[in-house]
Parts: sequence; structure tokens; C-alpha cells
Amino acid sequence: MPELLDYPGAEVLFIAASAGEEGLETSLGEGRGRALSELEEEESREAVEALFNVDAAEFPAEPLEGEWI
Repeated sequence: MPELLDYPGAEVLFIAASAGEEGLETSLGEGRGRALSELEEEESREAVEALFNVDAAEFPAEPLEGEWI
């Protein structure tokens, strides 16, 4: 991608970010990190519903519990 900088006036902007949900909130501020996480969860749910043609509310994503051998 260095060729993209071969134009007069081309600039690069680096944005620092932190990992995780708290990192998103720290990086983005003003509730944007939480909003982004909620949007990602909603889009994931919609994708699963479309792919498997099911209502995700009927099949909650809870971890399996029990004794595994």
C-alpha cells in the first residue's frame, strides 16, 4: 500500500486503540464503545438467523454445563 502515498498531499492517519470492551470505550469515549459492541452483537444475531433460518431468541447462546469425560 505504500503506492497510495505516492500522490501530492497524501497523508496517513494512525489511530491508537485498546483491546476489549473497556478499550473500545476508552478509545472512542462518550458511550461509542458500548454502542459499537451492541451493534456487533445485533449484527451477529441477525446473521445467524438469516443463515440458519431460525429465531435466535428460541436458542439462547448459553454455555453447556455438566461433567465432561
